[in-house]
Amino acid sequence: MSYRKEPKKVFHRQRGIVDQHAISMLEPRIDGSDEGILATLIQLKFLGASAQVFREPEEQVNALALRGLLPLNEGTWSEVVTELIRDSEMRVTFLDSEKRLSGNSRNLDLWASRVSDELPKDDPGTWMLYGNGRALVGNSDVREIGHFSSEPSFIDAPTLTCGSSALIHRYMMEQGAFLSEKISDCWLTMTTRVDGVEPEDAVRQVNSRFGAGTATYTSDGAGSLVRFRIPLSESPESLLWQIDPERKPPAEPLASPIDVGPLPAITESGAFSFEPEAELPASIVDADTMVLGAGGLGAWAVPLILSGCDPRSARITIVDGDPEVEEHNLNRQVLYRSDDIGKPKAYAAKERILERFELNRESVRSFPFMLEAHHCSGASESDVEMIDIVDLSIDPIEENNAKVEGITEALDSMQVALSCLDNQFARTTLNRGCNDRGVTMVNGGCEGTVGLVEAFSGDSCMVCSYGAEEALSSEQISCQEEGTRPVSSIVTTSSYVGSMMACTALCILARQRGIDVPMPQAKDVVDGVVSDRESGPLPWFVGGCRTHL
Repeated sequence: MSYRKEPKKVFHRQRGIVDQHAISMLEPRIDGSDEGILATLIQLKFLGASAQVFREPEEQVNALALRGLLPLNEGTWSEVVTELIRDSEMRVTFLDSEKRLSGNSRNLDLWASRVSDELPKDDPGTWMLYGNGRALVGNSDVREIGHFSSEPSFIDAPTLTCGSSALIHRYMMEQGAFLSEKISDCWLTMTTRVDGVEPEDAVRQVNSRFGAGTATYTSDGAGSLVRFRIPLSESPESLLWQIDPERKPPAEPLASPIDVGPLPAITESGAFSFEPEAELPASIVDADTMVLGAGGLGAWAVPLILSGCDPRSARITIVDGDPEVEEHNLNRQVLYRSDDIGKPKAYAAKERILERFELNRESVRSFPFMLEAHHCSGASESDVEMIDIVDLSIDPIEENNAKVEGITEALDSMQVALSCLDNQFARTTLNRGCNDRGVTMVNGGCEGTVGLVEAFSGDSCMVCSYGAEEALSSEQISCQEEGTRPVSSIVTTSSYVGSMMACTALCILARQRGIDVPMPQAKDVVDGVVSDRESGPLPWFVGGCRTHL
C-alpha cells in the first residue's frame, strides 16, 4: 500500500545529510514485536524510505505504548499502517508470516523487539532489543544477549523510540546513505545587475518582496550585483538540490552491540544486562510539565512524556513562537501532518495530543509566543535584567496581559521543564526561571547528526556550564529559514534527543514522588554513536556561580 500526497519539500532539511534518492530506494524487510516494527516504520516514514514487514494485513495489532506517535494504535495491520503512511510516499508491503515462522530469518534486514520476546533463531540482520529503560543495537548473534523479563513501564515509549532511532541510523550507515560532507542549507537566489552604482547604494535602491538583498561588485567592476534569497515555499523543486555530493562508504557491521538506551545495558565488566535496578512504575500521577519548543525535539518529547503519565491527572504546557508549521518540518516532527501546515505550532501540537490521549482540554495549555525573562521573574518588562547585564523586552507577537499571566502561572506550577529551543539565550532564560522555582530543566539540542541531552538542577546552570558569552548568545541555530544559521536536520537525531529528554523528565517526576528509579546520564550522540556526556560547571566556576545560587 502507498499514498502519494507528500509535500514536495518535506525532505529539504535532510538533503544535506543523506542521499535522498538512495533513501527513497530503501525497502528493508522487518520483523520483531508489533511495537518494535511500528516504531521502526515511523522512523523510515519520516526519512522517505519504504518497508516490508512480516505480518498479515488483517492480523490485529495493539500498540498502546506508541499512541502518542501513531494516528491509529489499534486495529488491523492494514488499518494502522494505512493511517501511518497517509500523506506520504512510503510503501509498506506485507510478507507471508509463514516464512517468518519457518525459523529462517536470514532474509531479514531489521529486527526490533523487547528483550523478553522470543528471539530469531538465525541472523536477523541489524537488530534492536529494548526493555526496562535499556536498549541495544547490534549485528552479531542476538541470542548472545540472553533472555530477560521486561514488564511494561512508564518509560517504555521513549526507550523504544531511542532504540528505533539508533537502529535506523545504523542501518542507513550500513547502506552507505550518508554524505561525506554535510551541507547546512541550499537555496535559490534572484540576481539583478545595476551598472554604475556602488554595492552599498545598489542594495538600498533595489527592493524585492523577498526581503533585503545583498550586493557585490560585478566581475568587471562596472556596477553591482544585488541578490535576493527566494523563500523555500516559492522555489521550484526541480531547481533545488541539483548537486551531486559524494557519499560515505557503507559502514562495517558492528563487532559488538552498542548501548543506546537511557539506562545502561552493558555493565562495567562488559556483560549485557537488562535487569532493572528497581521496579519501574506503570505511569506517573499528577504530572505537570512545561515544554518550550514544539519542533524537532519538542514534537517528540511532548507525546512521549504523556505516554508515561496517567492522562486522567496529567497537565502539560507547550510554548512555541513559530507562527506556522512548514512543509520542511514534516520529515522529523512527529506531531504534525500536512493538514497542519500554516497553523501555529503550539496550537497544532495541542490539538494533536488531545486527539491521541484521553486528556481534558483544560489540562493542555499552549502559548504561541516566545518565553521572555519577565515571564520567569514576575518583574515588569521594563526593569528585568538577566545576569545583571542583559535587558529584555516582551516579544511583539504577545498581545495581552492574560497570556503573560497564563504562562507565568504555568511556570509557577511546573514540576519539570524541557528546553527544546533553538538558541542558548532562550535556554538560559528558562534555566533562570527554573532555578528561581527549584525546578530541574532538561536541556536538549541537535544539529544534523549531532545531539546532546543534559539536566540542570540547583548545582549547575547554563552560565557556569557554558560560560556567560555562550549562555547569552542569541544566535538562532534553527531549521527555519529565518534562523541566524540554518542547519540540516534528520529524524534519527531529533527523535533520539527528544525521546531521551522525555525519559529523563519522567524519571525526575518519579523521583519527586519518592519512587527510587535510576536516573539517565547526560548523553552525547555523534553520527549514531551514543556516549555519556561530561556535565557540570566549568573549572573556573568552582566555588560558586552567582547566577544560579
